[in-house]
Amino acid sequence: MRRIIVFLTLIALAGCLPPVPETGPEADYQSATVLAQEKKYREAVSAYRRIASGAPESPEAADALFQVAYLHVCFDNPQRDYGQALAGFDEFLRRYPGHPKSPEAHNCTLS
Repeated sequence: MRRIIVFLTLIALAGCLPPVPETGPEADYQSATVLAQEKKYREAVSAYRRIASGAPESPEAADALFQVAYLHVCFDNPQRDYGQALAGFDEFLRRYPGHPKSPEAHNCTLS
């Protein structure tokens, strides 16, 4: 009887969990982050760019644009490109000047 009560309680509590996003900028951002963690930089940059251009008003767009620039200077990225990184940080600062990562991006630019 006790096991049945525990089982029914677990089933009831399962409905209280927040839904896991399956589509949209949040889910796309999570997928891009996994690609970056797997060191699939080219694919991650493409995924982050799609988020930044496809949903520019989403909270994930600013972080995605920052990640594009950051991945271009990642030390173990064999395709690192400092010129692309500078352009990316400049674009990030232009589009999202008040973002919490703005000081970090500003440190990575020439201006």
